[in-house]
Amino acid sequence: MLQINLENGSLESTPFPLLIKTIANRNETGMLSFEHEDQQKSVFFKDGKTIAAISTAVEEHLGEVMYQGGVYDEEVYSRLQLLIKEGGWRTPQVEQIVDVKTQKWWTRTVLREVFLSLVEWSEGTYRFTPRRSPPGTHVDVEMDTEKLLVSILRRVRDSRVLARILGGPDAVLQIDNSAFTGDAAKALTAEDGFFLSRIDGSLSVKDILAMGGTQKLDMLLCYINALMNGLLKP
Repeated sequence: MLQINLENGSLESTPFPLLIKTIANRNETGMLSFEHEDQQKSVFFKDGKTIAAISTAVEEHLGEVMYQGGVYDEEVYSRLQLLIKEGGWRTPQVEQIVDVKTQKWWTRTVLREVFLSLVEWSEGTYRFTPRRSPPGTHVDVEMDTEKLLVSILRRVRDSRVLARILGGPDAVLQIDNSAFTGDAAKALTAEDGFFLSRIDGSLSVKDILAMGGTQKLDMLLCYINALMNGLLKP
């Protein structure tokens, strides 16, 4: 089974999906923060659920995402920015412009975009701070962390990004036979079983994908899921 150091580390050695899977499995509450060059992102969790995210990337700010999504025009956006700077999102003045339901809907969009960007990060450091909550002025929601992660991984169309999660194209995959008595193994589909049968303990990710034809992305997603559920040796 995977032994993840959640306290701190690098994304080179511990890819984002494995950290998120660990958070969900342990029902953690706190803040998982990331830093790479001049970018910082933080994702907040409560009892393993994803509730909020903060990013220095302007395109991942809630106000910007709603503006780009056509919720309001530039004039309203400018006025809204001033109000948010003064008192945050959770004020009557802001809620008169954008109601709470709309704020929460677009907050979920922000979370998806932050997750996607972090899946694609190949470098950077991370740190987990237990029991850290998002700022009181921030909009929070509640999303199933594992379902969110699975949906984001399915959006990745670059096989190099997915292969990196497995250790890179030259990594040799190995089945952990001792884990095949658990619930994760019982949940495998016939297609999963076929993909996993390609792993013989000597072939690299690159070698296995060479046999995959048009199914490369499906194979990679299968192997990532197996890795996160302990069916592959780290």
